[in-house]
Amino acid sequence: MNSPSKPERFPEGTRQAWEQAAREELQGTDPWQKLTREVQGVPIRPFYSKEDAPEAPFHLAAADSGFLGPRTWYNCPRVIVNEPKEGNAEALEHLQQGADGVFFELKGPVDFNTLLKKIEWPICALHFLPGADPESTARSLANYMTSFSGPARGAWYGNGLLEFPANRSFHVIGESIPSSPTLVDTVADHIARLYSALRDSRNNISSPVAFRVETGADFFFEISRLRAIRHVWERLAQPDSPLHLHACSSPWTPEAYAPHANMLKATTATMAAILGGADSVTVDPEAYDQPMQRRVARNVAILLREESRFAKVADPLAGAYFVDHLTHDLSERIWSAVSSRLRS
Repeated sequence: MNSPSKPERFPEGTRQAWEQAAREELQGTDPWQKLTREVQGVPIRPFYSKEDAPEAPFHLAAADSGFLGPRTWYNCPRVIVNEPKEGNAEALEHLQQGADGVFFELKGPVDFNTLLKKIEWPICALHFLPGADPESTARSLANYMTSFSGPARGAWYGNGLLEFPANRSFHVIGESIPSSPTLVDTVADHIARLYSALRDSRNNISSPVAFRVETGADFFFEISRLRAIRHVWERLAQPDSPLHLHACSSPWTPEAYAPHANMLKATTATMAAILGGADSVTVDPEAYDQPMQRRVARNVAILLREESRFAKVADPLAGAYFVDHLTHDLSERIWSAVSSRLRS
């Protein structure tokens, strides 16, 4: 009896083989010149191989949450608070329908006893973006936080160094990094400014820090951008200052893709945020006054966890040459810019 023959292996892909095939497809045109693009000053080549991977690539660590999985993130729909009682009702609706937390956008000073009534903070994550009079609002929140024990997950995005009760699970110093065509300079400005403020203030560098980042639809670039921000902060502050990354996806409504364009963009942006290492995500609906749109936005992250199983692996992209290279490239550019600012 003859032994079964070994299955044929796919031929190993090489840079030379790809270049030859691509040049033929492009009828002789140089594929590197034709297919390389630039995003915010960073070149994106059409082909990456093992030779392009950095010697020590940055990978995401496994989370310690036995409930949410090795790739943990909190699904935090936005609640715009004009009146605390109405904000509380909307927040409870999100939490009862599968959200893991809430992102409160505060339009003014609020009564936190009313806003957070019946919300069990120790088992969810609450984020706060203050509007008018952030210092007074921060004092009110700090007073509320002294009334209970246990973890208070989430962050305060007041762009200032304010005093809160000691609670390592709540990130008391939050910065909002806006979307910008000058990504490296914008990120470097925020990181250097915050690091300098922490170093020079009565807050020490071990204060829990959060960055709120807007995510777009350029899938792999957004993944690498989030990873680069975390890598640079960890490299700068060492493990002393735990970083929380909160990713937000704003509505995207081009008429050509109506009426469900935002569903497409939100899914892509949320996938990028999760794979990029975001600790929490907010997906904004096309219209806040439409319950169905709010439900669709909230369910994007739920589906990615429960049906697409994104939470099962700490870093699904570990070892991807393109992502490792792009993360390293962005990290080095941001690190150089941060170092320059800290020296000046």
